[in-house]
Amino acid sequence: MAPHPFPTRQLVVGLGLAGAVLLASCTGPTTTPPAPSTPPGTVVPATAGPSGPSGSSSPGAGPASTPTPRAQPPRPTAPAASTAGSLTAADLPAELPGGFRPDAREAAEGEYVPNGTWVHEVPGEQASWEAMPPCEANPGGGWPVAQHALAGTYADAQGRPGNGLVLQFADAGQAAAYARTYREVLDSCPEQNGMPAAAELESEAAWYAGRRSYGPERWSEVVAHSGPRVWLVIINDAGATEPTELATLARSLVGR
Repeated sequence: MAPHPFPTRQLVVGLGLAGAVLLASCTGPTTTPPAPSTPPGTVVPATAGPSGPSGSSSPGAGPASTPTPRAQPPRPTAPAASTAGSLTAADLPAELPGGFRPDAREAAEGEYVPNGTWVHEVPGEQASWEAMPPCEANPGGGWPVAQHALAGTYADAQGRPGNGLVLQFADAGQAAAYARTYREVLDSCPEQNGMPAAAELESEAAWYAGRRSYGPERWSEVVAHSGPRVWLVIINDAGATEPTELATLARSLVGR
């Protein structure tokens, strides 16, 4: 939790997020990684191979360099809903660390039709899959599937993107299992350019705060779960957000 947490299609969730994690990398080592076309954790359409940071392509059972392809969802023709089941914009943070605020922006790859707001519905199954980072520990499926998912897009004063994804599961046990799998997959993300693609800063049983790298870019992310919900949040902050700020955000989500 497409974007990467998670937003657009990554999640968050990508988350991912979906995807989404959210949106935010977890691709295999390369000599010159391309710049990401969408934020990590943003839920984007599944492809036959990695196209950017974590959550921006479909995960596979093996290393991220060979993710299992999935059928690309049909391109929507109507504006995306601004709610998902009982989920509304109020279920995503009103502001993220570093001055990232809600920002109604166009879909990065036409993966949804904007509805005039900063939030949009993502099918729960799609968000659950596409937000999961495509790293070595990704089991290629088998995790709980969200019933509903709502993605939100953010930006700071410099126009840098942020993404949030909230996933609604059938019960608290499923939400905890999804968050646990997500964190285990993050732990397996390989090093890139001598820097961990995913590095934990702080964590507790119900949340994780860390950094995600993709080529020269560094993102900060939060994974949290409470009751039947999981949040995937990621921001393009050059890794500048203080760990204490991320921990505060994580605790606020757990306390919802």
